[in-house]
Amino acid sequence: MKYKLKTLADLFPEVEKEVLEKEEVLEYGKMFKISESEQKKIVKTLDDMVEEMKSQRAELMNRKSEAVRSYEGVEEHNGPWPGSSNISTMVSTIASDTMHSKLFPMVWNLNALHFEGTDKHDEEVAKNNETLMKWALTKDMENTQDKVDDIVHRLVVEGTIAVKRVWEKYYTYVTRVVPKSVTAKGEMKYEAVYDRIKRERCRWVIKDIDHVYFTFNAENEQRADIIDEIWVNIPMLRDMKARCMFLPTIDIDDLVKAVEKSFDPEGTIKARHEASGIEAYYARLDSYPIKLYEGYIKYLFEGQEEAKECIFLTLPSEGIYLCGKPLHCVSRIGRKPWTIRGFLRIPGLMYGKGVPEKVRHLHKEMNAIHNQRIDAGNMVIAPFFFFRAASGMDPSEISVRPATGIPL
Repeated sequence: MKYKLKTLADLFPEVEKEVLEKEEVLEYGKMFKISESEQKKIVKTLDDMVEEMKSQRAELMNRKSEAVRSYEGVEEHNGPWPGSSNISTMVSTIASDTMHSKLFPMVWNLNALHFEGTDKHDEEVAKNNETLMKWALTKDMENTQDKVDDIVHRLVVEGTIAVKRVWEKYYTYVTRVVPKSVTAKGEMKYEAVYDRIKRERCRWVIKDIDHVYFTFNAENEQRADIIDEIWVNIPMLRDMKARCMFLPTIDIDDLVKAVEKSFDPEGTIKARHEASGIEAYYARLDSYPIKLYEGYIKYLFEGQEEAKECIFLTLPSEGIYLCGKPLHCVSRIGRKPWTIRGFLRIPGLMYGKGVPEKVRHLHKEMNAIHNQRIDAGNMVIAPFFFFRAASGMDPSEISVRPATGIPL
């Protein structure tokens, strides 16, 4: 006998449709009902805030990029000729990896989970909480250990980490066997009943600080305006629409047509990638990256006296407002789902310093001393020589190596 697996929608179409309709009404009911002019104003506000935050932290982000390069041992070429020695002593790498290897076992230790009650009954509750948390961190939340490792590494090297907590809704069917009838012999007949249950689970999304913009001098992330730069593709847009993350008036086909205008994989983008030896990963329109802004900001609506904590979603390239909700409709405790921390705290700023930035001057000095020693050796085995300026020779065409020039 052959069995064919079916989807939940095939097995329970009426229940599936009813639950989805209820969720759709609930989600759309939370969205702001604002005018078109107000929507355009919100889009411009997010764009202006991103540009301002980028300019404010430009120098700080340059130092962060320099720290990452020094950690990877990538030195800028400052030699007198192509191919001259420019060696990194990897001081930043050694210091950062040592700090990381010490911190991670201290941070990730499930045996350190401890709950303490106030009376005798709470001791059992505390033990259950400890068991539940170990299950959540190892089974329910995917790859938590790897994410903690990544967080510690980014803190040590880059100096600042941004983690977003996301609650995901998912639906599952639970089977219950209930008695149906009794036979003449007194035997029970049972029937399988399928209950559709909505569940939620939390996961951490580690964001690259280059794509998270926030008020740099705010007291903490709850008092800061935060704008998350999200990259999606067209199938992801359709999925977000199905999950009621856009206004009901938003037509995905119209968004696709707007994106098609800027989709040019055969033009300058492709030529630039080919010149770099890179094969573009968005040769198809469905894989073309689309930038969205998800803003967690305080916004003062027209005609109101007090600003509200809101979440807005926009498509900046086309100036399209996608949706907006009050923060309390997304977060049950009315708090932004962000954790932004620095490794070595900079007073008055939400940004921090990493180990490479702390030892950057030592790293540069040791590299300079090491490279001077190497260059001195090259001067001995490849001494100076002279060429006639009017001969038409280009010095950059000479590959300097031992015995290239004969001293006179």
